[in-house]
Amino acid sequence: EDDEIKATDSLLVVGKVAEDLSSMEVMVYNESDESEYVHHDQLLDTFPLCLEWMDFPVAAEDQQQQQQQSGHGNFIATGGMMPCINIWNLDVIDSMEPVRQLGPTKRSKKKKNRGEGHNDAVLALSWNPIARHLLASASADCTIILWDLRTCTCAQTLTAHNDKVQSLSWHPFEATSLLSGGMDKTVRLYDCRDPEKSTRKWKVSGEVEKVLWNRFQPCQFLVSCDDGFVYCMDVRQDTGKPLYQLSAHSKAVNAICLSPQVEGVLATVSSDKELKIWDIAAAKPTCVMSRNMKMGELLSASFCYDAPFTVAVGGQKQGVRILNLMENAAVRGHFAGRQPKTVEWVTEEAAEEAMEDEGVASASAAAATAAPAAASAAAASKSGGKSSMAKKGKRKKSKR
Repeated sequence: EDDEIKATDSLLVVGKVAEDLSSMEVMVYNESDESEYVHHDQLLDTFPLCLEWMDFPVAAEDQQQQQQQSGHGNFIATGGMMPCINIWNLDVIDSMEPVRQLGPTKRSKKKKNRGEGHNDAVLALSWNPIARHLLASASADCTIILWDLRTCTCAQTLTAHNDKVQSLSWHPFEATSLLSGGMDKTVRLYDCRDPEKSTRKWKVSGEVEKVLWNRFQPCQFLVSCDDGFVYCMDVRQDTGKPLYQLSAHSKAVNAICLSPQVEGVLATVSSDKELKIWDIAAAKPTCVMSRNMKMGELLSASFCYDAPFTVAVGGQKQGVRILNLMENAAVRGHFAGRQPKTVEWVTEEAAEEAMEDEGVASASAAAATAAPAAASAAAASKSGGKSSMAKKGKRKKSKR
């Protein structure tokens, strides 16, 4: 019974570092009684820099892939200081090794990247919830790689940036649109059907920490920078100028996230140790709440898909903290009249029709037939880290 995960539970996956020990913890959070505990943990062989949940069932190298691709799974991809990406099955407790590794398993200083993967640290990961077999990775080697999870091979390499690439975000409704942000102070938008000829660029004032699509305004995306600014861009405008910019923090804005159900609720966290909640739905964005979390530098944050005002925050100290923002009087008073909206997920049929209309084979548009069972979320450790929060799962028990 200790291993049972209830239908009302949410999962929070946390990357942690304590002295020289790196690990990944799978935490269970129940909103109704606000309880949380560590379900199981996993030792990692490298400092965790990014985590990404995905439901595409990745097969072990010695298994028949065709037997693994039907249905959905519960997997997490991890990236770190090594150039490889490890994929773990979250339904297996006490796993000795990942299900699969993407790219080289050891850093090679003599060989340059020849299509087999990155040759430096993996800084960001983004799974495509529409074309479910696609995982994008960004690296300190200035490249982005699109991985085909059906074969666990590199499908395409993007080289538009001329410095480290630190953030990625697939469009929530367009399977071929990918955002990236880098230390070269630019944001790139790729049409992955022909990225060499269809890449757009925006310049910002600082090194990009995070890029994020606004699913309530699908033509808009947000960018956070190391100089404390947050920008909102509209892809329909050719001027390259933001719709608005926020002087959000006094130091780097390390993470931004939007409530998946309530429009306009933006959370930002920073190296200045503060969490801020913004309302960006109005013509002029306003700061609703600001709090020093007393967790050192804040490194990561994200909302839970099932609870529109529940956010997880990770910092350098005290690990992870989960907050119900409605307990704050200012947030409660400001957003009390704003009703949650049902998230309309892309169905398999709709995705296939859209991709066929755009001249892309429907096999490339395998979409989830129901809402994805997870969402990116917050976390960190004493020395820093990343994490991912899963939605209330359908699985009753984890398998040993």
